[in-house]
Amino acid sequence: MKIFVSEYLTSGAWGDGSMPDSLLCEGRSMLAAIVADFARIENCRVLTTWDRRLGQPRSPNLSEAGNGIKVIAVDNPSDERATFRRLAADSDATYVIAPEFDGILAERCRLVIDCGGRLIGPTPQAIELCADKLALANHLERHDIPTIPTQSFAVELSVDSLSYPAVIKPRDGAGSLDVFLIRDRSEALGIREQFPAGRPHGSAIMQPYVEGESLSVSAIVSSHDRIDVFPAGVQCLSQDGRFRYLGGQIPAASVNARHVEELIRRTCASIPGLRGYVGFDLIQTHATPHRLLIVEINPRLTTSYLGYRALTDDNLAERMLFPDRALRAIDWKKKLISFEPDGSVRAESLPCSSRVE
Repeated sequence: MKIFVSEYLTSGAWGDGSMPDSLLCEGRSMLAAIVADFARIENCRVLTTWDRRLGQPRSPNLSEAGNGIKVIAVDNPSDERATFRRLAADSDATYVIAPEFDGILAERCRLVIDCGGRLIGPTPQAIELCADKLALANHLERHDIPTIPTQSFAVELSVDSLSYPAVIKPRDGAGSLDVFLIRDRSEALGIREQFPAGRPHGSAIMQPYVEGESLSVSAIVSSHDRIDVFPAGVQCLSQDGRFRYLGGQIPAASVNARHVEELIRRTCASIPGLRGYVGFDLIQTHATPHRLLIVEINPRLTTSYLGYRALTDDNLAERMLFPDRALRAIDWKKKLISFEPDGSVRAESLPCSSRVE
């Protein structure tokens, strides 16, 4: 069985503009991990592309021949596009990792389908809904799913009506790029250059700043009645008002696992076509203890996968590829897993004070 894995930042698809280092770092780590896990599946051969402009891959999973993994070097986006189409059409299944901004993730997944390939993951329609943070917030509110109130933001129109502090970010952003904590009117005016009028696919949204613990949780969605909800983890974010992602720890202490699972199941059931590996960003508020809010939905592999794969001996990639074979619950280790965007992972004994209610 041939499986094609495409990670956009490393694949060769990126154009000549500067590539965000943070996204590239996470992309490398996710690619190395998921390729290794697909290759562990019996009778599976994994193919992926690599941007020759990035030099040699650093991960042994990608730099060494054999082990059921073939890495195809490409020279430019045109070369990558042709190779992507060929591999998606020829492979038994294709797994796509890409940022949501500018419609990239949805377009790449739609291309797999157009080539006649089998896509592992959400439908393009589900991806488009999750990628549009304003549309997603409206959707969640219509389904009585707790989320942060979200409105469109335009510097010229919103600064005098905005309640501070607030969070301003791109409507279709990914990877914490161009996210700002705004404390007053002058700071709102100061981000004018980040969100100029006419910015393609880049209209901004504003949300009230909610104090609480930043959490993430992932799930593998096989169908509306088969959803494996993973343990919630803590997100480590920068404290400079930019919310840069620094990694995480799994599991999170003092989180009501039943409440998390109920929220994730309700959310998944509300979005047709949401399947495969999905990441959810949550806030557990300080003002109302244990109240959980959905912040964002990432309809793709997330960096948390690095931690989850270390928290179990089960092959999570195999569950994505063969959802009908997953007849038992995932066996999670009693460990505390810390991970960073560069792929560094550390396992420790779970502290006695840690508890999941």
